[in-house]
Parts: sequence; structure tokens; C-alpha cells
Amino acid sequence: MAAVPGTRYTIRTGESEVRFVQEKQIYCKIKNPFAKSHIKGHPPEYALFEHVVHNILFSDCRLEFLGIAEELREARMVYSQKAVRSETRPNDGQIADYLKRKLGLKPEGRYGFGNASVFVTDVGQDSDNVLVDDAEQLRFIDPIIGFKPPLLRILDTIWSSENGSEALVGHLLCSQK
Repeated sequence: MAAVPGTRYTIRTGESEVRFVQEKQIYCKIKNPFAKSHIKGHPPEYALFEHVVHNILFSDCRLEFLGIAEELREARMVYSQKAVRSETRPNDGQIADYLKRKLGLKPEGRYGFGNASVFVTDVGQDSDNVLVDDAEQLRFIDPIIGFKPPLLRILDTIWSSENGSEALVGHLLCSQK
């Protein structure tokens, strides 16, 4: 990837630099796969799987994989995401209700929710990862996603199998065309 879109620096987090692309009304996220891996409990390479799980759970706020860029003097994964118009953040009760009712995720700790396979965290009312859009719908834009042992075993098998990781990367790159 030659250059990351977006000319205006927007936000820098512990995991990403986020740039806004005004003419397309999208955010470009330049993510460090090593950031927060201690919270996620899986290898940084599995950030590719996080992208897929995010899009399954939160399909209304899909991340589009744009490629790998050398930004901030390191290799970074680059995604785009449609901008969510919002002036409101939901409260913890609204977030918990949505995750339980819509996704079957149960509370795990203060700002975490999960099932037997995955957990989602950093989604409390004090976070900027969940917004309420103009239609009063909750939008999960950038929660931390981690994998639990049953799913990790499957991902480990895919990642370590002959051509497994190459097939996954190829699929992700081809699905963006």
C-alpha cells in the first residue's frame, strides 16, 4: 500500500492512528497488531481474524481491509470504516442489553462480554468504541476482540497448516476487490 488515505490526523489510541477522509466520509485506521495483545490473549498475527470476527458481530460497522502499510516506522494493518454520525454515547445498561439480546454475549468483568468462543471488551459508556447513531441504534466501531481456547485451537490449526495463513491473507486481500 503506497499511502494511507486521509490527510487530517484525527485520533491516536493505544492501538491505532485514525484518519478521517472527508470526501468519502470514512475513517482509515492504521492498526498496530502488537498493541493490546496482552489483553486479547492471542498472537498479534491473529489480528486478521479479529477483523473477520468484528465484521460478523458488528456487520453494520464493517472494517474493510485495505492492506499493509509502513506507517509510524512499522508495518501496520490498514482498515477503512464508514463514519458514524453521533453526538451520543450509550450507557452501560444499553450496551449490556444489546450485546446480550442481539449477540448472546454475557458480561465478563467491568467492560467485557463474551461467549464460549470470543470476548469483546473496551465497550463501556466511558469508551469511545460504542456510539448511538442518528437512528438511535448502537454502533460498535472499534472494540477489542479476543479469542477463547476453543476458537484459539481452531485458529492455531488454520494458522499452522500448510498454506493456511497464506490462504487466509489471500482471501482477505481478494475479498476487498
